[in-house]
Amino acid sequence: MSINNQIFDYYRKQQQKIQEAKQLLEDNGFTVSNKDIGQEIQRLKSQLTGFMDKDIQTNKDIYKLQRMLKAKKK
Repeated sequence: MSINNQIFDYYRKQQQKIQEAKQLLEDNGFTVSNKDIGQEIQRLKSQLTGFMDKDIQTNKDIYKLQRMLKAKKK
């Protein structure tokens, strides 16, 4: 049974995009390890300024990478 609503639909679409991006990298000879993702998350966190308006995009990028990391662990 599939749950259909906007939140779950959005999540499924985002997960599909993440998988497609990872496949594109792999098809072109790139590998992305959990260590690489973790290092990029730490790098981005070090760039946070503490000002919400300046940190919006950085926080979005961190969130996307954290989701990639969780998806790789599955």
